[in-house]
Amino acid sequence: MKEKIEIFLVFLFVFHLGVKAQINLDSAKAEVSLYGSLATNYQPFWFGANRDGVIAENLQNVVVTSELYLPYVMNDNWTFEAGAQVVVRNSGSSSYSFSQSIGLFLNEYFLNTSYKSLSLNIGAFPDRHSIIFHELSSGDWAASRNARPIPKISLGFDDYVGVPFSREWVKVKGIFAQGWMERERFVPKPQLHEKSAYIKILEPWLVSFEFGMSHFALYGGDSDSADTSVSWKDYLNIVAGKEAAGVASGGYVPGSHLGTLDFVMNFTLGKRPVKVYIQKPWEDSQQIGKQKFFKKYTDNADQLVGLHISNPGKKKWLKNLVIEYMHSKLQTGPGLSDVPGGGNPGDLDPDGTLFNQGYAYGQRENYYNNWFYGSGWTRYGRTIGTPLFLTSARIRDVYGDVEFGLDYERTFVFNNRIEGLHIGANGRISSKTDYELKFTYTRNFGNYYSQYGRYWERLDQDYYFESGRTHYYLATSVNHELRGPLEIHVSLGYDFGEQNNSFGLLSKVTYRFKE
Repeated sequence: MKEKIEIFLVFLFVFHLGVKAQINLDSAKAEVSLYGSLATNYQPFWFGANRDGVIAENLQNVVVTSELYLPYVMNDNWTFEAGAQVVVRNSGSSSYSFSQSIGLFLNEYFLNTSYKSLSLNIGAFPDRHSIIFHELSSGDWAASRNARPIPKISLGFDDYVGVPFSREWVKVKGIFAQGWMERERFVPKPQLHEKSAYIKILEPWLVSFEFGMSHFALYGGDSDSADTSVSWKDYLNIVAGKEAAGVASGGYVPGSHLGTLDFVMNFTLGKRPVKVYIQKPWEDSQQIGKQKFFKKYTDNADQLVGLHISNPGKKKWLKNLVIEYMHSKLQTGPGLSDVPGGGNPGDLDPDGTLFNQGYAYGQRENYYNNWFYGSGWTRYGRTIGTPLFLTSARIRDVYGDVEFGLDYERTFVFNNRIEGLHIGANGRISSKTDYELKFTYTRNFGNYYSQYGRYWERLDQDYYFESGRTHYYLATSVNHELRGPLEIHVSLGYDFGEQNNSFGLLSKVTYRFKE
């Protein structure tokens, strides 16, 4: 119902703009694109990853997208923008999905209103707040461009604004949002809480710094096994990132939390802007607790470390270069989260020797998965954060029909312990031809729960990802402007490694309408 209301508001606003005829047509955009792809064994990784969920995982893809974007400036203080993207494809189902059967859907729709620097955004729109460069990055840890946009209402500062009396040396930005997830999930239609806060200092200097954090939480939903109602007190605890008491079988603890702690350093080399960034995840108090916070931050080896070098100019052969290192093997450690059967670890098993193989308790995060919300941090089967974490369906595409250990229905993201290196670059070959290149190396270790079981049942058994499985993702593309409003795009993708390689071709033709 909420999606229908948001869609109605968007198109009502678009109609209003058309009647008033005050749209800034120089910035308006309307285009139609036709995609077609073929692959040998499965869809190459970079054909579907980080494309806002547009491309399905079928071996043969035919997709048509229609996009409309309309900006509107009322005066010096008030601005508006509205847009929508309709997707039609040969199949709404894919190896990532549970039970999609639609081939036509509204992928993006939004109505954004800004008064000076304060913005109110309504609809389903891609992430606007990440520290990464979405076009070439492997993906933000928490909110990438991999899945279909989430319908939500967001209020805050999308861009940095100066703090009064700081002479622009201190700037801040942040948002507070409420979202709604899809029905086709293990727990249908949960709600989403989202917020972020960042501070930027010393921008007038040669070097500036950004610090901040993001926080996401799934809560509520329709469940036959538990009461998922959320009281006002529960909601305040969710906003504060507090976890409730331990989970009993069949019970419900409000809130499945996920967030990042971000650090950015900006400077220039000549006239080339350079950004160095570190993004670290957190999912509970073990990673972001108040006690020894900075020690926990530095000790957490799980992180995305990146370098982005820009080369401004229309005719540059290299316009952007992104290099990233991804590590998610630690997940606080392989120890159990709680003592089997409940109780205080200090009283029942203080050193972990009785139940926990000598490890500390409160470990084994199992990123993107949650005991109650079995679909985890995904939307329509795709990971909402980094696409390098693979769902069980995608792993079967890549590695074939293998034994993953204990097949818990609540472990949907099976491969979340990885180590990888990613390189992305783009630039101009000629005045009308651009290129893009992405190469990713990953060493995949599955997840702790599949390796050891809920406790330690599989400790003495062979695990398919025990020593890690290497896989590479390569994609190169060329984009050429034809005469008039036509543009053609061709991509070659090749996934290769220790098992089940695949080669593919993706083409795209875009027609851009003029005034």
